[in-house]
Amino acid sequence: MWLVSNLTPADIDDPQPGSIIAGRIEADGLAEPFKLGALLVMQVLEPDAEVFSGLLYILDDGDDVAIVRMQDHSPDLLIVDQFTDAGTIRRRALGRRRWQPRALLMVK
Repeated sequence: MWLVSNLTPADIDDPQPGSIIAGRIEADGLAEPFKLGALLVMQVLEPDAEVFSGLLYILDDGDDVAIVRMQDHSPDLLIVDQFTDAGTIRRRALGRRRWQPRALLMVK
């Protein structure tokens, strides 16, 4: 898994919609583009935020989170490439009512 430097407990425990959190990736493991030393910028999304194909997101189902690249979406499904802690990427469909986009990710 990757870690990001310069985060405060408030950034992690209670991220507010619209806030932007930035830090350097300190551990390798999620495959491109999440490489050691890269700048990671996370923008916390509003609950009803629209998602766009090709962008990176953190999704949350209440019990688990997924780091994904959005490929397509419908009212019922999110089609994503999910980054795994094994360093692989796998295509999967996630139920839209269960998984909510929580943050937009940009890696530079």
